[in-house]
Amino acid sequence: MHRTLESFPHVHRAVLTHPHGLQLYVLPRTPDLSSFIVSAVLPAGVFEHGGVQPPPAIGVTGDPVRAAADVRRRLLRPYRTAAMVVARTTRFREHDKIVIGRGDDGQPLLNTVAPTAVRALLHSDGRWVLDPATGLCRLRYAERHPESVIEQAVLRLRVHRFDIVVLTGTPLNTPPGSRTPWPPVPPPRLRGGETAGGPLL
Repeated sequence: MHRTLESFPHVHRAVLTHPHGLQLYVLPRTPDLSSFIVSAVLPAGVFEHGGVQPPPAIGVTGDPVRAAADVRRRLLRPYRTAAMVVARTTRFREHDKIVIGRGDDGQPLLNTVAPTAVRALLHSDGRWVLDPATGLCRLRYAERHPESVIEQAVLRLRVHRFDIVVLTGTPLNTPPGSRTPWPPVPPPRLRGGETAGGPLL
């Protein structure tokens, strides 16, 4: 990887980010783009972690079908295993918590690592995208009325019984003891008065 970066310092590179935060770094291996190097990257929003051995980068052909098959067969399994170790010791531990705040421009930013929440925002509500640099969900385009967007996001997410915290500043720094003004929806009642447990997926 380092030799390739030194040999081709000005080539275009790409970071492929999954909605769940997993990321792959792709760069050309040869000038004619007949082969590429694919490397696993720390999940979005995690900038340093020394407790896990990363999987080695792999070389793939320039054919997209064969390259995708090679990545799935040779890289994804060890990457997902390493990512689970990272998840247990980083911000991914708070998978049931969602923090909504504002960026410097006043636009909403949402901090979550829950796949259910990310799917609800990125797939059901097309206004949000996942920023690979920060790991935060942000709006695709600036909104004139961000308060309305935040309210709609809360309504969409609270049905999944997340712990939602709304701040006026950055969502990366949650004040101690912060409480959600929107309590989770109670679980449905079953026959005999029992309640269904576990989050809705």
